[in-house]
Parts: sequence; C-alpha cells; structure tokens
Amino acid sequence: MEPGASRPDTGSRFDAPRRTQPARQSHRHLLDHFWVLTDLVIILAVGVYLAIEPGLYTHGFLRLIPRGKRDRGAQVLHAVKHSLWWWLLGQMTAMAVIGVLKTLGLWLLGVPLPLTLGLLAALLTFIPNFGPITAGTVATLVALTESSMKALYTILLAIGVQFIESHLVTPLVQREAVALPPAFTISGQVLMGALLGFRGLVFAVPLLAASLVVVKMLYIEDVLGEPAEVEGEQEAGDHSQKNASEAWAPP
Repeated sequence: MEPGASRPDTGSRFDAPRRTQPARQSHRHLLDHFWVLTDLVIILAVGVYLAIEPGLYTHGFLRLIPRGKRDRGAQVLHAVKHSLWWWLLGQMTAMAVIGVLKTLGLWLLGVPLPLTLGLLAALLTFIPNFGPITAGTVATLVALTESSMKALYTILLAIGVQFIESHLVTPLVQREAVALPPAFTISGQVLMGALLGFRGLVFAVPLLAASLVVVKMLYIEDVLGEPAEVEGEQEAGDHSQKNASEAWAPP
C-alpha cells in the first residue's frame, strides 16, 4: 500500500447486514400483522355469508344424509346453530363491554393510547383465555413507559374488567350456549393453535362447542341411549319434521 493512501473500510461491509436486520424484522412484523388482519376479514366475510343465507348451506349438507336420517340431521344442525348463535352473541357483547370499560379505565389512569388499547382489548376478547391475557400484557407494557404504579393499576383494571365480563356479562348472555369445561377449552385452543396458528385460536372454541353438541346428540343419546342436556334440541325437534318435508325434498 502506498504511503498516504487510505485503507479500505472493510468494517462497513460487515456492519451492513447488522444495519439491515432491524428493517427485516420490521418487515416481517408488518407481514405478520397483515396476515392476521386478512384472517379476521376472511372470518368476518364467511360469517356474514353464513348469516345471510344459512339455508343454502344446510340444505346442501342435509342432502348428503340418507333420507331416513334427515330429521335427526336437521335437529343436530339446529342445535349447533342455536349454541353457536348464543356463543357469538355473548362474545360480541363481551367485546363491547370490555372495549368501553378498558378505554374509560385507561383514560382515567392517564395511560397513553387508551382508545387504541381499548379497541385492541375488545378485538382480542373474541379469543377466549389467550386474547385477554395478550391485551392486558400490551396495555401494561404501554403503562410501564409512564410509571410502575400506572402499570400496576393497569393490571388491576384488567383483572376487574375481566371479572365483570366473566361473572356478569357472559353468563347472562350465553345461558343458552353449550357449557365448555375450562380445561377442555384451553387444551383445544393449544392444539388448534399449534396446528393452524392464529386461525386455530380463533376457530377453536366455536368448533369445540359444535363438536360437543354433535357428540351429545349422536353418540350419548343415539348410540349409548343416555339422556344429554342440549340447549335448543327441543326447539329443533319441533321444527325438524317441517324442515325435512319441505326443504330437503328432491326437486
């Protein structure tokens, strides 16, 4: 090397990948959030189509069942619909209550972004067990940027709001829905989440509720001959004959 010549900056070449790592991580996080929002939009769209024209899908499904079993099939579908409707109504009500209470509570505590955190808590309430924990953790971390006391008050607020939702709102609204044992629910969520990721967590509880209704009616009642309490089954029996004779008759 000639005297006075500058040495090549080899360090910058090694530092470049390090500088690009945060950008790559941010890009990955944005993609993850995009796919989560996409999943939510798809779930809502499917729910809207099923709510607008439920008969279109149940008619086609019942045509796959032998004619002599269609009455029972209609009863099972009606009981599943009854249970899922009350579960969904309970979740929507809980989301609204938690969103309002969390927003007001965080605003009174002086926590930054109370409306955003309240909306996040409302949306994550749709995922039982894991959703409220995630929302509470995010709110606590935001409050921790202000002071440790605000973080403590935020934790107490989350516990209080969750107590109101779990012991007052949900039991009142979901009294007609199927009762899922907590251990059964959490195990199903963990399994579905491991298999399907975020989609599994979202669909785990309604799928478990529908499966429990089917097991009670088709296995416990029909196979074992034991009585099983299923909400909406009596109402389904009152209408099954009409549905089978009118809706499922071949053209």
